[in-house]
Amino acid sequence: ADASTRVGESPARRRRWWLTLACGAALGLALVVGLAVDSRHSTRGLGLALRAQHHDGEPVFMLRGYWYDVPFYARLREPVFDVDDWGDPAIARSDNWRKEVADAGEFDPARAGRLLLQPQALPAALCRAGVAWVIGTEQSAADLGLPVQARALYTARGLTLGRVEAGKELKPPCA
Repeated sequence: ADASTRVGESPARRRRWWLTLACGAALGLALVVGLAVDSRHSTRGLGLALRAQHHDGEPVFMLRGYWYDVPFYARLREPVFDVDDWGDPAIARSDNWRKEVADAGEFDPARAGRLLLQPQALPAALCRAGVAWVIGTEQSAADLGLPVQARALYTARGLTLGRVEAGKELKPPCA
């Protein structure tokens, strides 16, 4: 603020001020464009694949991970379920996505209890769903007993989108 009040002091200062402003704006714009073009950390393709086939009312389950841009690109109207060991005390000791999601759950425990599922609750949730979508790595799906149960519709960079029909594909079958 002090520098901006002195801009009018001399023509040279005024030129340097505008040059600094222009460089800062160009750098900021280049950063935004670079992040928009670089898709290494984006799950845009998966989100678009989900959007193309997902119908309202079909739940989406993320297996041992949370990919923040999937609901945005898929244009989901309902929150996703996140399946992980939410009782693990190690969650509070690390600053990562798991701690962030668990901390958010403290603001609305009822909603967290509905959306943050323990692994053992997944089969019953899939049975209730009829048709559901699962997103996770091959390892997370195998850990949760879903290696052949989900029909893979999209795979990229180790992440898979699968569709599960409760009546046809779940082993053991739904009661």
